[in-house]
Amino acid sequence: MTAETDKTENKDAVYYDGSCPMCVAIVGKIDGSSNSERFSLKDITAESLPPTFTREEVEREMHVVGADGRIYKNAEAILKLLEPYPAWKFAVTIGRLPGVRRVLPIGYGFVAANRRFLFGPASRVYWLKTIICIGFLCGLFLSPTLWAGFRFFPLTPLVDLLPPIPQPIEWALFLSLVIALAAAIAVSRPRPFIWLVVALVSLMVFLDQERLQPWVYQYGFMLAILGLFFLALRRCRGEGSDAQHLPMRCGEHVFLERATENQPGIHQSRVRLGARAVAEGISDRGLAVFLYLHPDHAVY
Repeated sequence: MTAETDKTENKDAVYYDGSCPMCVAIVGKIDGSSNSERFSLKDITAESLPPTFTREEVEREMHVVGADGRIYKNAEAILKLLEPYPAWKFAVTIGRLPGVRRVLPIGYGFVAANRRFLFGPASRVYWLKTIICIGFLCGLFLSPTLWAGFRFFPLTPLVDLLPPIPQPIEWALFLSLVIALAAAIAVSRPRPFIWLVVALVSLMVFLDQERLQPWVYQYGFMLAILGLFFLALRRCRGEGSDAQHLPMRCGEHVFLERATENQPGIHQSRVRLGARAVAEGISDRGLAVFLYLHPDHAVY
């Protein structure tokens, strides 16, 4: 985790990506602290790099060049930044224990992979996705017999001609659903797993209508909305949209594109209002996603 390099100044030089919300948040805490004079903060988007590492390396993980000329990166860089602060002394000591030291890079890698969503304007989207998936998992664990195993009443498939589904297949589908939800929480690109969850839920409801409980409908609907949002997010990034307004623009873009298709004029207006409300909810509030499109009611 460390290497020797030329000593450039009598401070710890912190090289960070100024376009990374996580890095900016960490550097902001350091700059406003009582130990800020111990560090020289260097934004790689505005300053040159030493020859010992590249811009791509700093974009992947923060680098700290100590006053003694040693390079710290990944979790070691965070521990180096925490060294001067007495409140974090115990945590730094624990973090440098041999066993813990091996695990910390895994946690750092997870945070770094999700840094665009954990910090900055899109953080509420990440937490919204996480809360929905955790809630769905809790519902599954509280009702396992609804999804697999023996029941005292027959299944009610949407099509009567379907043969009974063997219990091993039901358990396989149930476990696949649990794994897909866990993966949607953990990975940095959750869209494929979100759609896998929606597909598995749809299949299991098709096999037994009793599974379409109100909470299942709510979680499935919100995950489908988030799946569309992440699709639009990728498109907007490709178009170079401003990151500060990316969540709202992409949210509105995807709903306007998907929801207004083949809708008459009055319904298009209602859908557009709903799309903007959902987009603003994702970017400014992020506590829930609502899209009310009943033809007999206006959308607010």
